[in-house]
Amino acid sequence: MKRLRIFAILLSLTIVLVGCDHPDNVNTMPEKMPDDFNFSVRFGITSKNEVNTFDSTVTKDLVVNGTAKATIRLSEKEMTDIYNQMREIDILRDLKLVARSNCYKTPYSEDFWKVQLNAQAVMFDWSDEACEMTENAEKLKQLRQFILDIVKKKPEYKELPEAEGGYD
Repeated sequence: MKRLRIFAILLSLTIVLVGCDHPDNVNTMPEKMPDDFNFSVRFGITSKNEVNTFDSTVTKDLVVNGTAKATIRLSEKEMTDIYNQMREIDILRDLKLVARSNCYKTPYSEDFWKVQLNAQAVMFDWSDEACEMTENAEKLKQLRQFILDIVKKKPEYKELPEAEGGYD
């Protein structure tokens, strides 16, 4: 009888412990960057800025003067660094991007992302229209800035004209 009770306790404990290993704790991205990894992100007040590794282009919003486009290839190291940042965020999982807020601002920036790896493409978007941002949206904003900092160092980007005007 005593053995049966110990067995029941151990079985219950095992079930509880196994149940605690929730799949949300598992990163959905492989550790090594897949060969087909690419992404695009459109962003800004009108979402006319874009970094697109699918076709190796960068588009810059010139505000009153339209847009300018340049062919810019990111190095393997730059792509790996970006991939690792995305993996840290676990960008493929269901991110909470919309903040509950009673406060809204205009103008506001909108981001539209497409990420591809292992023949899988994921698309999502978010805006900073709400006065507060979710933690995931803040991480994506930092990731976008990380990518933009890489792009802005490229000679091809530096040759693009400066934006004129602004958004009210």
